Amino acid sequence: MNAKPNNSGNDASQAADVRVLGLSLDPRLALLAIFLVALGLRLLYLYLYSGHVFFRELVVDEAAYDEWARRIAAGDWLGSKPFYQDPLYPYLLAVLYRVFGRNLTLIYVLQAVLSSLCVLPMYGTGRRLFDDRRVGLLAALFWATYKVSFFFEGQIEKTGPGTALVIVALWLLAVARDRPKIAYALLAGFAWGLGCLYRGNFLAVAPVLFVWLAWTLWRRMGKAAAGPLAAFALGCALMPGASAVRNYSVSGELILTTAQGGVNFYVGNFRKNIWGTGVDPPFARRTPVFEESDFSKEARRLTGRELGPSALDRFWYRQGLIEIAADPGLFITRLGRKALLILNAHEVSDNLNYYFFREHVAGLLKWPLPAFWLAGPFGLAGMALALKRKKGGMLALYVGAYSLTLLAFYVVGRYRLPLVPPLLLFAAYGMVAVLESLRPLDKKAIIIYCLVLAAAGALGFPEWRRPAYDDSWQKMGHAYENEERWAEAIACYEKALAINPRMGQAWLGLGLALTHRRRSADALAAFRNAADADPGFAPGRYLLGLSLQKNGLDREARKEYQRALELDPDLREARTALERLGRNGAGPIP
Repeated sequence: MNAKPNNSGNDASQAADVRVLGLSLDPRLALLAIFLVALGLRLLYLYLYSGHVFFRELVVDEAAYDEWARRIAAGDWLGSKPFYQDPLYPYLLAVLYRVFGRNLTLIYVLQAVLSSLCVLPMYGTGRRLFDDRRVGLLAALFWATYKVSFFFEGQIEKTGPGTALVIVALWLLAVARDRPKIAYALLAGFAWGLGCLYRGNFLAVAPVLFVWLAWTLWRRMGKAAAGPLAAFALGCALMPGASAVRNYSVSGELILTTAQGGVNFYVGNFRKNIWGTGVDPPFARRTPVFEESDFSKEARRLTGRELGPSALDRFWYRQGLIEIAADPGLFITRLGRKALLILNAHEVSDNLNYYFFREHVAGLLKWPLPAFWLAGPFGLAGMALALKRKKGGMLALYVGAYSLTLLAFYVVGRYRLPLVPPLLLFAAYGMVAVLESLRPLDKKAIIIYCLVLAAAGALGFPEWRRPAYDDSWQKMGHAYENEERWAEAIACYEKALAINPRMGQAWLGLGLALTHRRRSADALAAFRNAADADPGFAPGRYLLGLSLQKNGLDREARKEYQRALELDPDLREARTALERLGRNGAGPIP
């Protein structure tokens, strides 16, 4: 790569060829080829994945978004309580369901197309911020082949489309810098406002980017910058403002976007979470169907009263601070561990496991394509070089601000993915800049790049958190159970338990599957093991009671129903079963 950088502000030069390694490339044809590569790889991934049960059956957050979207599409557009989860994705999903019906394959394909189209704004951002179309093309190629994105785009989950929104928002902000007109600034602000409804982290990131834009435009335009800046601020406020009005209208409480922040803060900072990942507290399950009610019940137990959504949110923020104050040393250590996980080349999974998919679902993920090993070390090295040369300041601010939100809450792979596009842009810049630094030789630039690359690689490549597949086998068993494929479900649960014999949810699933296979004695043994593994789980006690009653052990069944109600007085199934047992007297249930 030996051509001089192109002026990003000169749109008339867009058709000019780019010289790469002595070859002359038309950037439009190059972008078309990169788009086709991006789309081809993503569609191939979906094809390889399409026969798997996870393609058809949704788990954890996927199931929650799907259920929410179906409810909205059926006419419940306003809802009846404040948003608990970020609302942008389920509402977009509901529109697609309303127009096309619930066609999961179509959703996956549309998400793949959207991500593939993002090679265009990746190119535009690189061209504008680094004054070099080669940087844009290389960054677009990196995104086109970034295999971790394939994994997330093949899920009914917000991470894939949300990261596409980040790419577009970064590009629009770069456009607003170069063309500080009210329309461009308003559009850029609107994109970042949408981002606040995609992930609450952006409520902290958007003000940082506003300050950057204000500083940049004010130095260039003086008082004339007021109009574009006001337009950007208005655009940012529109969607969060609409969300706040909607939340107030259904609850009378002022909640800007969601009431989940306090829960997430507590999860990332309670003392038993030593690494700062997505760990369940002892009293709660972090699946959407249970999380809100579990945290609400625990707050009621601790305070003796029912808390509304905003009060509950504040309560868990306070509890998180209490946990931090109780062990400041752990807090500092955990911050360091979170930073390591942000830098690490490995993906920390929570909903679906990237490595499980690589080994058991879609072998394309084994291909030697870009992943965080490229975005992390090479991106940070490129960022160091860019900042030395006073380039890419907006991207660096975004990376820093967003990383701070992860440190404040917790780190998993899907939360980290929004960091990848700017890091890929820096990786592309670093590679172009280092090659140019060889002629004439710029020793200082090369030393800075190599030192940061070596340090980031040393921190990023050790496997700080080894992936475990017990949870994945359990979720696959549950997916097969939804399809009433009991033999496959039993096999998956047994694989989960071979890894983790104390996994209560796997024992429960195994018990249910064995019950449907009419293996009552084996099912009872599984339910007993579930109760031993998780004695405080009220539904598990209830299911053990049902199994005892089915096996003619009514006295023991009565005790289990009573234990279930002691643990959860609101468990109506246990109360109904206990009342029925009292009416019917002795004898097994059918």
